[in-house]
Amino acid sequence: MNTVDKNLIKKACEVFSGCFGEVKSRSMFGGFGLYQGDVMFAVVSEDHLYLRACTGLEARFIARGMTPFVYTKRGRPVMLRYYKVEQATWDNVEQLIAMATHALNGARADKEEKRGGLAKRLKDLPNMGLSTERLLRKAGISTISELQALGAVAAYIQVKSQCSDVTEKLLWALAGALEGCHAAALSPLVKEQLANTLRENYGFTVVTR
Repeated sequence: MNTVDKNLIKKACEVFSGCFGEVKSRSMFGGFGLYQGDVMFAVVSEDHLYLRACTGLEARFIARGMTPFVYTKRGRPVMLRYYKVEQATWDNVEQLIAMATHALNGARADKEEKRGGLAKRLKDLPNMGLSTERLLRKAGISTISELQALGAVAAYIQVKSQCSDVTEKLLWALAGALEGCHAAALSPLVKEQLANTLRENYGFTVVTR
């Protein structure tokens, strides 16, 4: 652990422990995950804090212009549903805590859903279906929790690596599925942010209209 990350972890743990109870760090994704109990809700890596974006929260983070956490796995970039906290948010502790609270509550809810066996098959999500489920499985994404962990953009890239003729329609379908809505209900801003993330991190361009 470098000195910068160590100091940031200490700062984050102090801030969040005062509101959530004891927060600890563990090595994760080439950085360090922040846990409250057995629930991971944030990542510290290379002098940045990233908050977990559960279903329903990711669109809000993207709309704020927050960028996703990307780490290298087997020589390839993998983008996860953790979004970078900018300095302006650090300067507003109340806002930071509010965002972290949403991240923690969402992470808890996802964990409880998984424990309770309430999760459905991928094909049962909005915009999905048996054919899309097969595409996802072929790309190594077999469960809802795996799709949630990756997020729409990274999942789209994994599918495209196996099936190059998929279009942006799949990206919108995945984003809608994770938000619990029809793809047509995604706002132009959310589509634009997803397209920007895709272009900046993977070099792909899609049409948002």
